[in-house]
Amino acid sequence: MFKKFILLLLLVAGVKAHQHADWCILLYMDGMQDLEGPCFKNITEIIRGVQNDNVQIFVQLHAEMEKKVAHRYRVEPNKLVFDSYVDMAFDMVQDLADSAQWAFSQCKAHHNGVILWDHGFGILDPQWQENDEGKMDWLAEADEPIGRRLRFVHPQSSEHVKLRHKGILFNNAAQYYMTNDQMVAAFAKIYTILGGKKLDILGTDTCGMSMLEIGWQLRDYVEHLVGAQNCEELDGWPYKAIFETMSSDIYSPKQVCQIITDEYNSYHIKKAQKGVYTKAALDLSHMEEVKQSLDEIVVELQKEISKEKLKKIVYDARSNCTKFCINPLYTDLWTLYEEIGKNLDSDGLLSTNLNNKLNDGKKAIEVAVVANATGKLMQRAHGISVYMPFHHIDSSYKETMFAHDSQWLSFMEYLLSPIS
Repeated sequence: MFKKFILLLLLVAGVKAHQHADWCILLYMDGMQDLEGPCFKNITEIIRGVQNDNVQIFVQLHAEMEKKVAHRYRVEPNKLVFDSYVDMAFDMVQDLADSAQWAFSQCKAHHNGVILWDHGFGILDPQWQENDEGKMDWLAEADEPIGRRLRFVHPQSSEHVKLRHKGILFNNAAQYYMTNDQMVAAFAKIYTILGGKKLDILGTDTCGMSMLEIGWQLRDYVEHLVGAQNCEELDGWPYKAIFETMSSDIYSPKQVCQIITDEYNSYHIKKAQKGVYTKAALDLSHMEEVKQSLDEIVVELQKEISKEKLKKIVYDARSNCTKFCINPLYTDLWTLYEEIGKNLDSDGLLSTNLNNKLNDGKKAIEVAVVANATGKLMQRAHGISVYMPFHHIDSSYKETMFAHDSQWLSFMEYLLSPIS
C-alpha cells in the first residue's frame, strides 16, 4: 500500500538544490506504527499547501519499520519529488542528524524548522513490556496503587478506553525510539550543522511533548517548541492550511508558531474530538524563568507548610487539574499553581510571600507560552505540562536533565516519603 501511494505522488524525480528560501523545514517521519492513513493524508496536504519556493519542505519517511531504508523527498508546488533512498543506522541521533544535514545543506534559508512525526509520550523513557491485555507495548512504570497504564478517560465519560495516540518516533518492529538523551544529542548535532545557530522551530506532531522538562533540555539548541499537552489528534496538523499561509508572506518564528496553533484550532474544532485537543508553542529562551519560579515555589512551600498539610494541599490541587490522556502522569503547571493557591487560601495558609511566588510562576508561564489553543474541555490547559505522579516516580524521570537541574524531583520525593 505504501509503495503504491508513493508512486501516485511521485510526479517528478531528480535532485535540485534550492536557495534563498524564507523557511526550510524537515519533516522527519519514523516508525509509522498503525499510522499509514494519517501519514498519506499529511503528505498529500503538504503537497497541496506549498505554493512557492518561499517555504521549502524536505521529507524523510521510514514507513516499513522492519527495513533499514528510508525515502527522501522534496516538496515543490503540487509535486512530491523523489531525492534518494538512505540506509538507516537505527541510531536515533545519527539518523536524525544525517537527515538534517541532507535537508539543510540543500536549502539556505532565513529560518529552519524540524517536525517530528509519530508515536511516543512526553518526557518519560518507557519500556517494552506486557500490557494489561497480555500484549507487548511501550509502558511507563505503573503509578501504583492506581496501576491503570496508558488509559484515556474522556472528560464526559467515566469509562476507561484505549486511545490510538501519536508521540515521538517509536518503532515497534525494531523496538527502538528516541530517548531523552538521544533527543538532546540529536539537536546538539543539528545546532552544529546550522553553524551554531539554534533551530527556529521544533514541531512535534506527537503526544504530550509541550512540557517544561522537554523545553528545558532543548533550550540551548532550539528557539521554539510546538507541541500538544494532551494526546495528539490522529489527524495531526492541518499541513495544507499551515503551509498555504506560510507561503503567502514573510513570517517570523513567533508568527509561524501562532499560524500553526491557529490553524490546528480551526481544523480540530470541527472534528469529533473537538473538546480534548491542545496545541501550544513555547519560547524556550524563557525556560530558565519558568524553572526558577518553580524552584522558588516548592522551596517556599516546604519552609512555610508542614509536610502533612502540604502533601494534602498539593495532591488535592493535582487532583483538580486538567486530566490529560496519559493520566495521572502529567499535569498543567499553571493550573497546578492556581489550585495550590486556592487550597492554601481556604486553609488560611496563603501568605503574601507564597501568593506572590505563585503569581510570578503563572506570569512566567504566560510569557513563555507564545501561542496556545485548546478544545472546550481542555481550556484549563495553559501550554506547559510537568510530570507529577500520585504514588511512584518513574526511574527514567530521575535521569532527565530537568530532574538534575531543578528542585522538582526532590520536592516530589519529599511529598511521597513517609511522614515522620
